[in-house]
Amino acid sequence: MGLSIQQEKSAVFGQIAAAKVLIDDTNSKINQGQEMRESLRTISKDPINFLVDLVSELVGYESLKKAFSNILVNKLNDIEDKVKYAIKLNLKSLVNCGTNPEIPTNLKYSGQGYEFKLKDVDYSNIFKLSPTSTYGGLIYSDIDAQLNSVDLNTVLYNIIQDKDVEHLWGSQVGYGDITAFTFKPNTGNGPNMINIKASDNYSTNKKLTDWNNDYVDSVDLFPDAQFFGKVMDSVFNVFSQVIDKTVAQANVELLVDNAIDRLTNTDPNEFIDDSFFNVSNSELVLISEKARLKVLGITKLEGCYGYPQVTKPINVSNSMNAIASANGKTEKLKTVAKSIDNMANVATGLGNEQNKYTIKLNFFTELIKTLVKTITNMILSPKLILLFLVNFKIVDSTDTSFTGVDELMKIMKSLLKEIIDQVKGIVVSELLNIAMKEIKNMQGKVVGKIGKELVVNKQKVLLSLVGVPQDIIRLATKF
Repeated sequence: MGLSIQQEKSAVFGQIAAAKVLIDDTNSKINQGQEMRESLRTISKDPINFLVDLVSELVGYESLKKAFSNILVNKLNDIEDKVKYAIKLNLKSLVNCGTNPEIPTNLKYSGQGYEFKLKDVDYSNIFKLSPTSTYGGLIYSDIDAQLNSVDLNTVLYNIIQDKDVEHLWGSQVGYGDITAFTFKPNTGNGPNMINIKASDNYSTNKKLTDWNNDYVDSVDLFPDAQFFGKVMDSVFNVFSQVIDKTVAQANVELLVDNAIDRLTNTDPNEFIDDSFFNVSNSELVLISEKARLKVLGITKLEGCYGYPQVTKPINVSNSMNAIASANGKTEKLKTVAKSIDNMANVATGLGNEQNKYTIKLNFFTELIKTLVKTITNMILSPKLILLFLVNFKIVDSTDTSFTGVDELMKIMKSLLKEIIDQVKGIVVSELLNIAMKEIKNMQGKVVGKIGKELVVNKQKVLLSLVGVPQDIIRLATKF
């Protein structure tokens, strides 16, 4: 009977340690094996954790910094293209089983449009923060252009400052007008509402899929500087220091994170139903504890010996400005790497000298593990939530009202699952490339130590690393 995956991979890590002894490289994480054993137990559903452990063992945290920097600088456009394609395909399937239906009368420019509560569009309350405020750049881009900004969230913020006035979106990014928005403030006890309809360009000879596709194409999903800021918020809860969050608000955001984590830890072909989003009492207790820290802008990195981690928003803001102003990929890679180092130094600031390496390694590990969550959270942003709500309104014959982001995620579960699997594939591929490169490097060093007559056997030992479970390799090459 063959060895289990866990036994095989345990043997692999033992072989790495043996090879490191041969080449006098004793910087090994093997003695800190609890994290390794956990990643082995969950390898089929969570290949990123396993590969983070593998890369950390082979090279150390510098390799994780390189992986993160490369994904931010060289992979974000590819991720955005794949995410946009998935959104278009899923919306087309949602509205009429893959056909191309007419634009509903209400959505046409001559119609009444669809109205949604502002609090449902902006569940994370980003519109509490003005783009022109000191830390507006943590969330918004192209701020000075205001209503002419190429960032739809910036445009939407300015629209809700101008009540009952229609504003068009599309020409700001080189398209014809695509969408008309009107902010309708509360009257009496009613909620603030935002009205959305297609522009007059879609009044004739246009289908709903045309409008959906143009809307998706017009939106910049992952501006690199704001992406970096969102990752740092995932690690340090830095936004809570500039947006007045309540514990209830933090709970909602953490429930979203919990759902994303669950979706991330599923097999590619695993079926997801609504019960998947149910939360146990023990999970709710843990989320409540995290929410209290979140509103204070505090986090605790795993393995950081109980030290609370706090960073000032100015640290993140300065790094984002440097990334945004960097010219060319080479300079941007250096800038991102330097920014990460600065944030890693913040993470290790409260640890003692003997723990600094482990704390820094945990920080870089967290950066990689939060990539999928960051990308999914940026999709659940007002500029795209509005589009999703319109399409769900069109297919909802009962005309029921939307009741929150948890309902949105249930309706979007197939799309979110597909996007998460896409991003997992890209991250896994990046980590696997680093691991294989280091394996080859280690082989060369082993040659010098044991001689050519033993190379064939030693190659088999080391190249067994490439024999990670087939589901990981399929995930890395599928997309």
